Amino acid sequence: MHRKSLIAALSLLSAFSAQQSAQAQEYPVLPHSARYSITLVEAKVGEVTMLDGDLSIDLIKGCTNWTLQSHFNLAAGNQDGAGFVLVMNQAATESLDGRRFEFKTNVVVNDAPEETYQGIATLKEDGRGEAEFTLPEQKNVRLPEGTLFPINAMRTNLNAAWGAQQGLMNYIYFDGSELSAWRATDLVAGTPEPLDAQAQDPDGITKIGQPKRIVTTLFDLTNTDAEPISTYISDILPNGIVTRLTMDLGFLVAEARLVEVLAIPEPEC
Repeated sequence: MHRKSLIAALSLLSAFSAQQSAQAQEYPVLPHSARYSITLVEAKVGEVTMLDGDLSIDLIKGCTNWTLQSHFNLAAGNQDGAGFVLVMNQAATESLDGRRFEFKTNVVVNDAPEETYQGIATLKEDGRGEAEFTLPEQKNVRLPEGTLFPINAMRTNLNAAWGAQQGLMNYIYFDGSELSAWRATDLVAGTPEPLDAQAQDPDGITKIGQPKRIVTTLFDLTNTDAEPISTYISDILPNGIVTRLTMDLGFLVAEARLVEVLAIPEPEC
């Protein structure tokens, strides 16, 4: 179902705005609050010809955990007037060492509850672990070696993208938005577009460093010969702020643009 692809895409955007690198320099993720507008770039099939939405993300750093909160509204339709309105709320905490992840995602379509994913996932030092879902069903999911949770994945990507050796990154990605993990690849490629002139940045945090363009592709975890599920092109700063994200979901291409971003102070621990 195409709505499932949209849900996965927005979950990944939240993670972006959320294999350890051996680079000498660390590129820390900056806690921040961001708002994005979402528009349709290209409709590849007739089912969706209109797309309009907005997304808010809060990435908060505590003394022991990161907290990721997001709220997303999306209206999609076609030329015949048929369509749907999707609302998704996510709340997650990830330990600072990237080993424990607690998550809950609620999805409502046309004012009716569609699905809820909730649970806790833990990892060993080598990235192997288990996710214990309580919703939509009681289920334990094994996580293979090399699994990364959202914030740790972003930290790893920042270190790799701005490190001395920039190559193709392969890893296992889990964010609790499905009853499984994904195989993911990241590659620095292309030229980022300038930040929209009307974007609000009163703290000046989008002026720190030069952005890079990262192409992320998600694949089915178990089928190594499968075609990509989706591809994402993100313009991202070295502090982890995404200024633009293009999402190719197969049946359409959508774009999220930064509208406003604010720094969130870190606690004194």
